[in-house]
Amino acid sequence: DDSAAVQAAFMSVPKDGTDWGDQNGGIIEFPSGSYVVNDVVPYEGSLIRGTGLWDSSIRSTTATYASFYLNQLTGPGTTIENLHFSTGGGAGTQTAIRSYNSNGLIVRGCWFNGYKGIDIRSATDVFVSQNFFECSYGVVIGTSGGGDNPYHIQIEGNEFYNNGVSAIKSYAVQYCVIANNIFYKTGDIGKTLDIVSDHGLNIEGNVFFYEGTVSSTSAAIYLDVANNISITGNNIYGTV
Repeated sequence: DDSAAVQAAFMSVPKDGTDWGDQNGGIIEFPSGSYVVNDVVPYEGSLIRGTGLWDSSIRSTTATYASFYLNQLTGPGTTIENLHFSTGGGAGTQTAIRSYNSNGLIVRGCWFNGYKGIDIRSATDVFVSQNFFECSYGVVIGTSGGGDNPYHIQIEGNEFYNNGVSAIKSYAVQYCVIANNIFYKTGDIGKTLDIVSDHGLNIEGNVFFYEGTVSSTSAAIYLDVANNISITGNNIYGTV
């Protein structure tokens, strides 16, 4: 388990002040190899990067929250790029990246497989682009109980492949853009976009390759008590 060493790397970044929240900036780079990372909390303004999707692999095994847990970070945003995340271990319900009550997150150029890729809760200004998701849940925004109110989430230019439950599952998000993504789904294996109680959502310019039965449990786009939703310029091939 490399978690302690990775957390120590963040702690080695010089501080601006004396408090945890004063930790600011720094580049944490993962050379080629495989790393077990559980519940590491990055500092604000960090750049976390690997040397490439096929070279630097992050695996969670016992994480309570995620490999990287952005917990109440309110300063400069955090960027995570060029890493392969594999989530398993325990009951097989691990998460790669969770942003909780934090401002500013960019995730780009990463590959996710396993259970859950990115979990966004009570967070604002999250940008997810140029990633490849082949996990049960690609991106989850908010929680089923509501009250999280994620705000200003952009998911653009990604590829989602046969996500077993949902490529993107969204609860009560405000002002979210899902644009220019490619979704592949074969068989009756859940909903590609599962949108619940959202307010102000644009779904535009996406391509869906969908082969499966359309029902309340399986569809390319599924809306449930959603308000102010714009669906424009998408192409859906296969079973609509």
